[in-house]
Amino acid sequence: MPIVDNEDEREGISSLAIMHEVIAGVSCVVARSSGSASAPGALVVLDGTRVLRRVDRLVAEGRLDPACLPLMVGIDPDPADRGLAQYTPWSHPAYKPGAPDFGGSAEVFLADTVLPVATALRRQNPEGPIGLLGYSLAGLFCLFAMLNTDVFSTYLLASPSTWYPGIVNRVARTPLACDPRVVVACGANEGLDHPEPIAGIRQDTDRLVASLSERLTCRPVVVIDELDHHRGLAARLQALLERWG
Repeated sequence: MPIVDNEDEREGISSLAIMHEVIAGVSCVVARSSGSASAPGALVVLDGTRVLRRVDRLVAEGRLDPACLPLMVGIDPDPADRGLAQYTPWSHPAYKPGAPDFGGSAEVFLADTVLPVATALRRQNPEGPIGLLGYSLAGLFCLFAMLNTDVFSTYLLASPSTWYPGIVNRVARTPLACDPRVVVACGANEGLDHPEPIAGIRQDTDRLVASLSERLTCRPVVVIDELDHHRGLAARLQALLERWG
């Protein structure tokens, strides 16, 4: 599901150096540590504007050390789409009456938008890790990318939409394109008060982790908090970014 952020927003906080840049023809939001030190590598951040604003707040609040953060390059979905098509690997009818269907154009978004940016970052960072971070439906997109490209060596998944029909089975039976490091942050109460299949997200995430554990050199790291899907974004970003290195 798209990000619906219920935490209070505070304007005017800027602890990172954040600017708009065009990379490989794609408009991006780029965040760097404002100091001289930073972690190696680069991280592509989906839903970049919203997520990097939240990361900036975490730094301002002293919950993240900017020197431990890599170069972060944010990519936003088409505002008219909100990720309902661009983040989903195949089409599926909506679960809420009147809501738009899931369009299933992740393959195009990966090829035309995400990979050009990631490839450019790899040329700039030939030795450091290149990662992909996604929350909710963007986390679902990360799973699709894991099956289709070897560009990313690290995946940071915040509440990935493992409930999406067929994705866990597809990951289980499809060869991975690489042997990445995977960190998953999710909430113990995700899925509560939601209809199926969203209600089963915690069980689906457990199935995903079990499947990846059998196939990856390094077992996925899983961090679980007590918050629901929407209110846990900040805590999950903190947990994931603390484990970048």
